[in-house]
Parts: sequence; structure tokens; C-alpha cells
Amino acid sequence: MTFQEQRIGLRNILLFAVALVVLASIFLFIFFNPEYSKAYYILVASIGLYITVFYVLTDQNEPVVLPLKLKRFPSVSVLIPSYNSAKSLGACLSAVLKMNYPKKFTVWVIDDGSTDNTAEILKKFKSVKVFRQPTNIGKAKGLNQMIKKVKSDLIVCVDSDTYPNPNVLLDCVPRFFVKKNVGAVTPFITVANPKTFVQRMQQVEYFSGFGFYSKVAAQLDGLYVAPGPLTVFSRKALVAIKGFDEDNLTEDMEIALRLHSHGFALEYCPTQVPTDVPATLMGLYKQRVRWYRGTIFNLVKYKNMFLSPSLNEFGRFFFPALAVFVSMILLSFVVIWGLIFYGIYQWFLQLQYSLSVNHFPLIRFVFENFTINSLAVFVVVAVAVWYVFFKHSISMIHIKSTASMFLPALVSIFFYPLMISFVYTISLFKELKASKRSW
Repeated sequence: MTFQEQRIGLRNILLFAVALVVLASIFLFIFFNPEYSKAYYILVASIGLYITVFYVLTDQNEPVVLPLKLKRFPSVSVLIPSYNSAKSLGACLSAVLKMNYPKKFTVWVIDDGSTDNTAEILKKFKSVKVFRQPTNIGKAKGLNQMIKKVKSDLIVCVDSDTYPNPNVLLDCVPRFFVKKNVGAVTPFITVANPKTFVQRMQQVEYFSGFGFYSKVAAQLDGLYVAPGPLTVFSRKALVAIKGFDEDNLTEDMEIALRLHSHGFALEYCPTQVPTDVPATLMGLYKQRVRWYRGTIFNLVKYKNMFLSPSLNEFGRFFFPALAVFVSMILLSFVVIWGLIFYGIYQWFLQLQYSLSVNHFPLIRFVFENFTINSLAVFVVVAVAVWYVFFKHSISMIHIKSTASMFLPALVSIFFYPLMISFVYTISLFKELKASKRSW
């Protein structure tokens, strides 16, 4: 990227930030004005209910896609970028080699300058081909070099900490033939063996995000991410768009947007593919800063998609909805945290008054102030909307909700949004400062 392009990008992000500040001021006025805040909660709750009903009805009207009897199965190459991933690479390769497919497929590991014992792991897999880089050049650049090298019809990109379902190829490949110009097929990404609370929280998040939402979005050509853990690409499409962006924090989102911009469709396959996720809060924070910086950057990069009629539903609805969603998250940082501190301040004022007149402060305060209002309606609707998406998602992969999911789900609904708004705000400031990008 040239210096001039960087300046233009920063200017666009700065204008975006100024607009957010103005909107935040308006929202703060609305929130702290009782007459308007009630209407706001009811409006947002109504929108949430509308979207939920729309998704459920769209899902029920999904055309039944029977397994296609292909006369000729396309050739497949599996590309696994690996950098110091010896801990997970062996299990990943074992899972990849167990994938069912009528045709023999080639597995390539792109060893991106690893300094651990990756080479020793690879020696155990004689059938796996290795493309070694002397130095670390990055995932996207390594993939682009291999895209030029392989000649198969389809290319499966798999992260080295992902463990594909044995039937993922059999389930994904036929979906390239359900319509014209399918550039990629994405599966249902889930969390592999969640052990820590942070991982269980992400498990709940992945169920909703990569499950029911993605399934319905794909029916309306609305997928905007080709998940890094595993996506099956048409090699023809990858060549047409000149491969992955080598200077992007979220190349999986960027390539999905570029596929759309070149007229390619993204299809969805509800086959479960587990992947490792951060085990600690700090690890999750670093991952999400990268994700959210990439999202903001790509929204600015592809701003011409906003309300673009040539992109049909994706341009008219899904891309604008994504932009509005990100804007609302950034606004919520100011609004929600402002409300929290304002609420604490008011609570202490009332508590101080209760103590001064010798009332039973805690008991009386709770019962006197627990009233059914617009905020309560908003919370009930938010929980109901989340539950519909979650329940539909786990039913897709025949998983039953368990007691161990209750607390992570509770945190995901009420506290996780606070963290997301905080991280998105940090990400915006890092983009404004043009901070060094790190993986």
C-alpha cells in the first residue's frame, strides 16, 4: 500500500470516527432522556424480533438440496499453512488424511519458516508434501505461492489448528454445483475441546455466529467471511481475483468481500469443523483486536459495496447491515459504559438516602425499583433472540444444550457485548494511529 493510499484510508477512518462521536452524542441525549429512552428500547427490541422471525421463516423456506450425484468429482488440493504449530499439526494432518473423497487429493503443508519441531512432525506423514519457506513470510503470501503451483479444480485452505470432519469434502464439494459462479463453500466452524471458561464462552458464540446465522445468510448470498480454519475455494475464482490480500489482518474476510465484488457467490455447508481457540482472556483480546481492526479496515476498503445494486442482497442489505452493526458496537462503548457509571452513581445516591433515614437499603431498594419497563422488555427480547439463534444452531449439528453451557451463555448475553464494544473501540484507535499490525 502506498503512502497516499494509507493517508486516504486514515482520512476515511477519521471521518468515520467523527461521525460516530456525533451519533454517540445523540444517543447519549436519547438514553438520558426518559421520554426518548423508552421508545429506543422498544424500537431496538422490535427490530430484533423482526430479524429473528425473518431468519426463521427464511430457514423454513430453504429449498431442499439433495446430495448431487456428480459424474465427475473435481480434483482437490489441501493447503495447510503452518508456523510453529507443532503442538496441533499432527492432529490436524491425521484428521485431514481421514477425509472421505472418491478421488485422491493432495495435501500440502506450507512450513512458513517454523523454528519449533514442525519438521520432525512432518517426517511422520510420508504422503504429505511440504513447501518450505526459509523465513516467515505470512499466511497469505505462502498460500498465494501455492495457488500458483497447484493445478486442481478446488483448493481447501485449512489452518494447522483445525481438525476437519471426515465428511467435510463430500458435503462441501456438491454445493459448488447448486448455482453458477460459486467461488467458495464454508462449513460450520465450532470450538474444539473447550476446557477453560473463555473457550466455553467462545463455543457458545461460535454456535450462533457460524451456525444458524451463516446458514440463513448464505441463502440470501450474505456471507462476508470465508473462515480461516477451513474453506473450500474454486481455484478458478482464486486465480480470477489474484489470490489473497497479503497486507490484511483478516484475509478471510477480505477475500470473501473480493469474491462478492467479482461476482462470485459463497455457499454454506452445515458440516461441523472444530478448531482451536484462545484459552485465556488475553489471548482472546489479542485475537479480537486483529479481527476487529481487519473488519474496520475492510469496511473502509470496500465502502463502494455499500448499497451497491449490482451486488443484489449482499450490497443492498448485508454489507450495509455489517457497517451499521460495527457502528452500533462502537457507539455502544460510549452509551453502555456511560449508562453503567450513571446507574452506579444513581444507585449510590439512593443508597445514601436510604441509609440516612434508617431504611433497609438493599431489600427496599431492590423491590421498590424492580418495575417492568421498556428496558426489561429489551432484555427479555434480547435473550429470546439469542436463544432462537443458539437453539437452531446446535440442532443443526445434533448437539443438546447442557448445564455447562448455561454460565458461558449468560456471560455471552450480558457481559460479552461490553468486552466487544471495548475491544472494537481499541481497534478503531489503533487504526486511526496506524499502529503496527501484529498477528
